[in-house]
Amino acid sequence: MSRWGDVIEKLSREGGVEKILMSIGYWRWRKGEVEGEVGENVWVRVKGEEDILLDMGYEEGYGGGFGKVGMEADGVVCGGGDG
Repeated sequence: MSRWGDVIEKLSREGGVEKILMSIGYWRWRKGEVEGEVGENVWVRVKGEEDILLDMGYEEGYGGGFGKVGMEADGVVCGGGDG
C-alpha cells in the first residue's frame, strides 16, 4: 500500500517502474474483524508474485494464485457476509 503522492512520484521518474497494477477500493471492517476472519481461514492468503499480478490476465491469475497454495479456484465458494 502506498500514498498517492509516492506513487505519482515513482511513476514520473524515467525508468521508475516497468509495470504497474493499480487498484482502488474501500471496505470498512470492524476492529478485529479481519484478524478473526483470517483465524477462521475465511481468506486465502497468497504471496503476491509479479507473474500472477502483472503478467497473467484476471482469470489465469485468479487460478494461478490458488494453484500456488495447492487449491483449485473452481472449488472456492465466493460470497458470504450479511447478504
